[in-house]
Amino acid sequence: MHVRQIENASLDKIITQHYSDLAAYGYDNAPLEVEAFEANKKYSADW
Repeated sequence: MHVRQIENASLDKIITQHYSDLAAYGYDNAPLEVEAFEANKKYSADW
């Protein structure tokens, strides 16, 4: 999922957003991580 996030934006933007979100929300609630956690649930359920 993180690869897709980077492909949809730029690496610089994702890194900047991710560190800002980590500081504001913590790891478990950072929007990029929440998106990745949800995708992981979806894709792992398909296996």
